[in-house]
Amino acid sequence: MHSRGQHSVCPSGTCRRTYHGKLARGEVQCRRCHAFLTPAERVSGSQCHRPACRFESRDQDRIASHGVYREELKERIRALAVVDAERRGIELPILHEPALVPSQDRPLSSLPAERREKFLEKFTALVEENFEKFPDSSHDLPAEDFGESLSESESHLVGKACATCQGWCCQGGGESLAYLDHPAILRMRTQHPDYRAQDIVESYEKFLGSMTYTDSCYFHGEFGCLLPPEMRAAICHRYLCADLTQLQVQAKAFPETVGYVAAIQSSQIQRISPLDHSPDQS
Repeated sequence: MHSRGQHSVCPSGTCRRTYHGKLARGEVQCRRCHAFLTPAERVSGSQCHRPACRFESRDQDRIASHGVYREELKERIRALAVVDAERRGIELPILHEPALVPSQDRPLSSLPAERREKFLEKFTALVEENFEKFPDSSHDLPAEDFGESLSESESHLVGKACATCQGWCCQGGGESLAYLDHPAILRMRTQHPDYRAQDIVESYEKFLGSMTYTDSCYFHGEFGCLLPPEMRAAICHRYLCADLTQLQVQAKAFPETVGYVAAIQSSQIQRISPLDHSPDQS
């Protein structure tokens, strides 16, 4: 598994020789996961075609598009926050600095039968390939990267911000199999050593929602992910968009200044929500 900013190499001698040989030849690596690019990927840019890498790049483009509007947006959010806080009876910090997150604005709709079948067909192929490629579920792969553990207060803050966004990063799951990959399938097999390929497929199938956000992840429901945490891809645990990362830094350095979070789409304010920093507060 490749983690951001760090490249993990299979411990076998063959893999290491291949890796260092490619480095010596000057082959280009993805700027995000550091996998070596195929010829087609080198033509299209400096990153691979993995959905996670494409989506992270899209996140950076989104941040850049705010540009000069960012401070103007914050001024508008401050004004809205004052009105909203008064309505709710909330006392705002004297110097309240609003946090910005993306906004997921696709409508809820019935999961089309063709999308459901498309997922099941491709997911079945992935699971069957996993059993063929790794007959032993304890195959020695690099550990999955679930990211840094968050404290209770950090998890609470991130959860509030994500609820305001409503799942912008989940949209990329509709372009892939909900980001599920071989390490995720192997994890499932380790948790359930008696499962056959069909058992795993059926375990995921039962969580496919009847109502999901249009063309987003197959498991992106009205109130969040329909999958239990232990069945999600590792990236779903570790990924924080650039705005959330900035919010964490701000909350740690100046916790008394973060009053509101706003979901932004195309430089327009879609939703604002009050933020508190304690899971015991409502």
